[in-house]
Amino acid sequence: MARPRRLNWTQLVEDGQTAIVGLDASLRIRAISPGMTALTGWRLNDLLALKCHQAAQAEQPMPGDNPLADLVASSLAPPAACLNGHSVTRDTVLPNHKGESIRLQAVYVPLLDTLSEAPIASRAETQRTASAALSVTTSAAGSSRPPESTATISGRHHRAPVTELAALLILLQVAPPTLTHSSLVQGTLPSAAGHRSVSQQLHAEINALRLDLRKRFNTESFIAECPDMRRALRQAELLKSSQVPFCITGAAGSGRRHLMRLIHNGTIFAEQSLAFLDCHLLSSALLVSTLHQLRSAGQMEPMLAHHRTGLLVLTELQSLPIDVQRWMLEQHYFDAPDHETSAGSGLPVRISATSRVPLDQLREQQLLLPELAAQLASVEIHLPPLHDRYEDVLLLFRQFIDECRRDHKTRAEAFTDDVGIHLLEYRWPGQVKELRTIAEAACKNCPNAVIDLPDLPYQFRVAQDAQRKTPVDQPPVVPLEQLLHDFETEVIASTLNSCNGNKTEAARRLGLTRPKFYRRLNTLGLDTGPEPGSPAEST
Repeated sequence: MARPRRLNWTQLVEDGQTAIVGLDASLRIRAISPGMTALTGWRLNDLLALKCHQAAQAEQPMPGDNPLADLVASSLAPPAACLNGHSVTRDTVLPNHKGESIRLQAVYVPLLDTLSEAPIASRAETQRTASAALSVTTSAAGSSRPPESTATISGRHHRAPVTELAALLILLQVAPPTLTHSSLVQGTLPSAAGHRSVSQQLHAEINALRLDLRKRFNTESFIAECPDMRRALRQAELLKSSQVPFCITGAAGSGRRHLMRLIHNGTIFAEQSLAFLDCHLLSSALLVSTLHQLRSAGQMEPMLAHHRTGLLVLTELQSLPIDVQRWMLEQHYFDAPDHETSAGSGLPVRISATSRVPLDQLREQQLLLPELAAQLASVEIHLPPLHDRYEDVLLLFRQFIDECRRDHKTRAEAFTDDVGIHLLEYRWPGQVKELRTIAEAACKNCPNAVIDLPDLPYQFRVAQDAQRKTPVDQPPVVPLEQLLHDFETEVIASTLNSCNGNKTEAARRLGLTRPKFYRRLNTLGLDTGPEPGSPAEST
């Protein structure tokens, strides 16, 4: 009798209308179904050969050439139970090809090496087996027992001893939103997800947060139309592929921290931590202690990626004490980082800084050691104040309106021309941070889809009125020589008047000799003629 025809598992995936992802024994993506492409927009060429494992446990740096594709692979990382031949159902969050997050329910069906020896009855039976795995796992919400036959996709007829994983099928469908960040913080997990472990739910939540961070801190999220900001973005792009120290200068609230996160998330060490060290809040002893602990932790044996610091930011560099600066230079803190071995005499992380004052001025004011300034001056990015970014004000305001509509479910979608005029006239002393606060308050005050002048918060209108007040007229600036001439003339004339024109008495009262007093009279043009009672007057 003829041996039944075998069915390659990749052929099963490629022919399926259900959203399926096929992984090989090394957990690399080898096939995706048309249903997967229809659900997420991802094609096989986008995800081929990506390894599905949690980024925190990855041996190689992440993200790669396409951060969103890397995030898909991380989100599909199978639980450990799958490697032992058990099917598992859990929730996960996947980004589609546009970067939008989709909450899905994933069913992991392991295929063991017995598949290569056991014949499969027919293609239809295989399709029914895969579909049954999806339907059973989604309907049996309270059951934690794995299905009886998950060792092979050939079903009940060919059970075999568990040996090695040959492949893994991941079946996906849209899941109801059963997990929220607030429920995790409060320690209350939804009852509908009770059959899943807390670690699986946390994995799904972490993937959602990572996707949100990627969307918030990418180049598209940084509004920059004015030339100075476009130049800052070009410099930031260069820093993503470099490990040199750098500094970002600008007013508080101008977007320095946002740009720092954008640079860090674009490097190959984005999975490592980004640490901000506030120089204006900590004493010298605390700063030295913290820097010493960071260096000691970085030189330990490699651990999970997020346990290591990938970028250290010295915020408000103008407040960094001189003794701490000297200590950092003596400890070689600015040696080139070695991320492969975490070894070396210096701190095995990248150093950067933010400052409200340009580095040249800090050096001139002796607030920054020349050696430290030379280290950070290799790349200095300056962010202009918001009132100089005329092209960006309205674009930023519209972006904040969209964020409020998405995150806080507000009704506002646009704003009137009068609101735009008022926004452009304002000086924005609080920079972008103040603009965001005004936008959020206006969205909450607005009952309609269009923000009008009455919806702007009270503090904005008061501040705008204060800027519009006409300044007090200042007297014209008079040259110092003219002021001295007028003052001396007035004093001498008043003294002569009180002495009834007696120059000798006036000179005595002013503490001057008669010759000197006469010379001053001639210089000031006050020679009033002879004194009363003198021979010249009587003649």
